[in-house]
Amino acid sequence: MKLNAPASRTKFSRTHRFSRSILRLSISPALSKGSSMRPLPFFVTMTVISMTLVACKTDTAPSPGMGDYYPAPMNDPQISIVSPELREHLGFQPALLDNDGERPLSVELPVRNLTYNAYQLEYRMIFLNDGGREQSPIMGWQHLPLDPKQVARLKGSALSNDAVSYRVEVRWSR
Repeated sequence: MKLNAPASRTKFSRTHRFSRSILRLSISPALSKGSSMRPLPFFVTMTVISMTLVACKTDTAPSPGMGDYYPAPMNDPQISIVSPELREHLGFQPALLDNDGERPLSVELPVRNLTYNAYQLEYRMIFLNDGGREQSPIMGWQHLPLDPKQVARLKGSALSNDAVSYRVEVRWSR
């Protein structure tokens, strides 16, 4: 007596045969029945060729400008941390400006050491006129010892009354 195959097995084998024939049709439509090339190498070859053609395409358009990936409190254009690894270890508070028009611009910028390590830093202030140009002479680098979890003040004064803005640069001490 011959037993019938379970319905699920029959259904699976029909589905498997159907999907295999669809796959064969979709992969090798250009292959004839007498071709010695198998479908998988043909598929791989076509994929490599298409990726090569895409990779060879050269774009002559100018590249767009990159956005600043630092969030707003850290990308203040008036504060420039020359040593990038210092960025996460220092915190800056709002600057105190003294610019009454009669005397040159004077700036005090509180900076906080956010770590438990003592740092030896240097800073300088660059003063700018109303057109955004640097005032000369530019201030030399000043040494700043910064104790753990302490606040220090970066101080500087312009040499002429033309200065209306500033930029401070901070780096490791040399």
